[in-house]
Amino acid sequence: MVALGGANFNDTTPTYSDSGSHTWTTGATTSGSITASIGHNLNITGSGSHTFTLDGAGGFNYIVAAEFSGQDTAGLDDQDGAAYTADTTPTTPTVTTSVADELILTTLATDSTISGAITEDTAGGWTLLQELEDGAVATAGSFVYRIVGVAGDYSHTWTVDANHDDGVMRIATFKPSTPSRQRTLIGVGR
Repeated sequence: MVALGGANFNDTTPTYSDSGSHTWTTGATTSGSITASIGHNLNITGSGSHTFTLDGAGGFNYIVAAEFSGQDTAGLDDQDGAAYTADTTPTTPTVTTSVADELILTTLATDSTISGAITEDTAGGWTLLQELEDGAVATAGSFVYRIVGVAGDYSHTWTVDANHDDGVMRIATFKPSTPSRQRTLIGVGR
């Protein structure tokens, strides 16, 4: 499975595409001028290099691609949710996974042309895939994942500098092909 996390400015309908002409399922959440999205393709094929694009009318796009093995390729994501906050501790909605060993992806998009820290909560097994925060563009973002050992309730919280005046979050979970199967992050690109 390839998952794409994205953030963009002034576009409420982002879509993903790739150099292999695959079909992407996208969940997007917009508040004000910021959009956070997670796209995925459970049955992607190909070899060698691949180019991924976040398509949209807005500017300041940020995209991260991560490839994982061990997902159930017969269905869509298990759970998903979205939220907006102006708080300095943006938190995704809580999702309840159906089975053990689910992959959880979260993305945060913020509105800021001012440098300011974004800190991921790494407690409990959350791992940063990529963060964009340089103060030179109107969108900053973070994409993190976790593979959970048991079915249960999960959410992710970031801490952001007060310069980030909007926070839009997405969360999505994906079932393993069989419970207790080894899940692997194969690679990350930006």
